Amino acid sequence: MKWHLGIQGKLIGALATSTAVILGISFWIYYHNAFLILDGELGNRLKDISTGIAETIQMEQVLDFGPGEEAQKSYQTFQQKLHTESKLYELKNIYIMNARGEIIIDSKGEASFGMPIAEEILPPRILSALQKGGIQVTPVYEDGLGQIYKSAYLPLYAKGKN
Repeated sequence: MKWHLGIQGKLIGALATSTAVILGISFWIYYHNAFLILDGELGNRLKDISTGIAETIQMEQVLDFGPGEEAQKSYQTFQQKLHTESKLYELKNIYIMNARGEIIIDSKGEASFGMPIAEEILPPRILSALQKGGIQVTPVYEDGLGQIYKSAYLPLYAKGKN
């Protein structure tokens, strides 16, 4: 037995198909806009947190740190301060690095002094923008293990220095 659709059946099929397409597009637009809004809000929050933490850092002390000082009390005290800040603001890690992107100190104590920061953490375009000054926020990115991150970078200066 052959199945014959009358004009009503064809209209209902066309209407159902177009409704599904319109709903799909609407949901995608809604999701995309919500993602952009949340991404922007998270970026603003990270900028505020970065600025707040930067105000508590005495760069003169950081500039005194050198290779092999990771075991020194002053280095460990400063690192503990960063660790406390990262926990307070629910951050994965806080890095303080030089203008070449080499780590001076991090909040977890996992990096050695002078270790270059991974390109996935600090993309070259962000490092370049930082060297010109001003806070930078990355888009959301995924590491090799599938973790999703968003980062903010703020250049720090010692008083009277660039």
